Amino acid sequence: MSTRAGARGPVDAAGAGGSHDAADAVDAPAAAGVADGRGTAGAPRLLTVVGVPAPVDAEGRSPSGDAGYWPAMNPGLVDALDGPVLVENDANLAALAERAHLALSGADADHLAALLMGERFGAGLVIDGRLLRGADGGAGEMRFLETVLGDPRGADGVAALARRWALEALEAGETSAALSALPAPSSARRTSSPPPATATSSPVPCSSASATASPASP
Repeated sequence: MSTRAGARGPVDAAGAGGSHDAADAVDAPAAAGVADGRGTAGAPRLLTVVGVPAPVDAEGRSPSGDAGYWPAMNPGLVDALDGPVLVENDANLAALAERAHLALSGADADHLAALLMGERFGAGLVIDGRLLRGADGGAGEMRFLETVLGDPRGADGVAALARRWALEALEAGETSAALSALPAPSSARRTSSPPPATATSSPVPCSSASATASPASP
């Protein structure tokens, strides 16, 4: 990893050395802080790391695609943030963290895959001790599941599936202890009959209900 921590822009995590140990990125500025007497409390920010749910290349940029979702998640963060910045795919960061954790325990950490399955499935891959990035940072992208499964939402993760299933169950009128704790879909509110108004009552505005349920299993 680059030690150009005083430069504006991304810290190259895929440099010639191939190391992804953050210690290399902070050694130089940390030493400078100690040398001039500022110490830890007065030292400047050494590095800003941003994890995004999108492919990220070695320069910290995401390609256009996915109906604009990828550039929306990473709209040039390496240029927008001050100081040294490392923008990386969230699954890649998880893989690097897992590798560091395994290495501390003495386990083999040269080959591993970290799978994230929140809103979407995604993977971070470490091969021969190095992060496998691929073209435009897409090595761990799992959108191929949409083609394999023949489902445009085949790459949905556990949170997205739970939300979808909960909303479908609510729409179908199913009941359970978990479902009863969720807000009713807005369509159900629209189809319900309002209470009859009387001559002495004032109209009561109806607040709109959120159509997004919390990611709980039905």
